[in-house]
Amino acid sequence: MVSIIPCDLHVHPDYSIDAGSSIKEYCVKARQIGLQTIGFSTHYDVNPARGAKDAFMVVDGEKTRVSDYTLERYIKDCREAQNLFPDLKILIGLEIDYFPGIETEVKRLRSDFSFDYFIGSVHCLDGIAMTSKNVVGDYLSSHSISEMADQYFELLFNVADCGLFDVIGHADYYLLPGLRYYGDDILNIHNDRLDRIVRAAIRTLTGFEINTSYLRKGGGDFYPRIEFLKTAIELGAKINSVGSDSHHTSHLGANINKSLNIIREYGIVFKPFYEND
Repeated sequence: MVSIIPCDLHVHPDYSIDAGSSIKEYCVKARQIGLQTIGFSTHYDVNPARGAKDAFMVVDGEKTRVSDYTLERYIKDCREAQNLFPDLKILIGLEIDYFPGIETEVKRLRSDFSFDYFIGSVHCLDGIAMTSKNVVGDYLSSHSISEMADQYFELLFNVADCGLFDVIGHADYYLLPGLRYYGDDILNIHNDRLDRIVRAAIRTLTGFEINTSYLRKGGGDFYPRIEFLKTAIELGAKINSVGSDSHHTSHLGANINKSLNIIREYGIVFKPFYEND
């Protein structure tokens, strides 16, 4: 018997330039694995420092500069999928790469489009993506662990403080490159830096995400790590999203139930943001 997976709220269809499965393909897979709610979260990366690399979506198989047209097509396809799969709750979101100044654009997106939610994520430091294995070392090798942590957590504070995002995505995304360059010292950098972020998140009703992709990438935990989560929860944070960060149907739903079972063992409450409606 297929076990029920309540939701996967961090799913990249092939509108994202680094994803490989269509909205319809995800919906078919969602039915197969017993998923009840799927949240599509196409990348929206418009940082001027990375515009030549990231500011694109894929429409009809063509890499296209991000525009209102690409967003309208994405929304249209999600709505058509909802008609085709009425038994599946489909939410339409964006994962927005945070950089200082993006707030004006996010306000416009909230006003002009009918998105269900926004994930705010810190992917880059000084215009260098933490997933860019060939270049992230240039940043990390030229910054002390404290310098990196101060910069990263300041950006994370901005995500929580602006009140424009529903979810803070993979809050310790620095983990994999940080372990390679700084060692185990990276595991504790959140301890003295989370308090003001959580206080801001409480004020703005912004929740934290459990992102299971770290397991897929060979880690033994989630983003953020359980110890990070426990610290955040003790400070008053809310967990309102869980997602696989899928970029292909083979990732969909992966380790969602495992993550929920583990956080329940720790007494951490999970209430998805869409239940607040």
